[in-house]
Amino acid sequence: MNFTRIMLWTAAFCLTTLPVFAQKAGDWYIVKKNNERVDGVRITYDPAAGYRVFQAESGISTTVRRDDVQSVVTPKPAEIAALDKSLEAGAADAVLAAAPGLMTKYQYLGWSAYLRYLEGMAKLTKKDGDGAMQAFKAGLENPDQFEAQLTRGRIQVLLLQQKNQEVLSLIDKMIADAKSDREAAFAFNTRARAYAAMENRKKDAVREYLKTLLATKADQAPTERDEARRAAVALLKEMGDNAAAADVEKIK
Repeated sequence: MNFTRIMLWTAAFCLTTLPVFAQKAGDWYIVKKNNERVDGVRITYDPAAGYRVFQAESGISTTVRRDDVQSVVTPKPAEIAALDKSLEAGAADAVLAAAPGLMTKYQYLGWSAYLRYLEGMAKLTKKDGDGAMQAFKAGLENPDQFEAQLTRGRIQVLLLQQKNQEVLSLIDKMIADAKSDREAAFAFNTRARAYAAMENRKKDAVREYLKTLLATKADQAPTERDEARRAAVALLKEMGDNAAAADVEKIK
């Protein structure tokens, strides 16, 4: 393998095609179907009256009909943040038990898709690939600002099911839509894993891992970069290129 050529090719990719990351601002707002944005400091929902967007705690508000709403953004409720911690701790059953009640409570306040994501990840933890995919697809029907997470979950199911070609078909859009170094690194590493599982694609896998190491910042995606470094080194050693493996180990 000509490692220098791979490094130059990858560096050129990183300089020319990496997306520009932007952060969304504002904790409380509604985007209407005509793309008008209604900002506030608090949002409530009533099935009969629709949404009320409060511009001030004193009670000044704007009413928005549910049929006019495209998406709703509100701060993450404490109960949903607790589910995040349960999932991180591996308590999948706790997530699955709590999610339906929180769906009823928060589905009209912008958290329906995210709860579907948590449900899918909990089922994925239990190796229920079909159930996880069903949850992710349900969330993607109206993803709000959570399309990236839901797509990420869907990709993890496809990897579990060894549907590597389907994984590759989703990655380009995920990279283009990435809003952080961590999301981009996940996409590069996922494409690398798909390539590594395919016949005669190990060189391509190494290239993808190198994109993670060269195109993302160490403090923004440390876990993903560590994964990329370990996997690239292992693949290079497997291909008999110990010198290239040593070079990759030096990339911090």
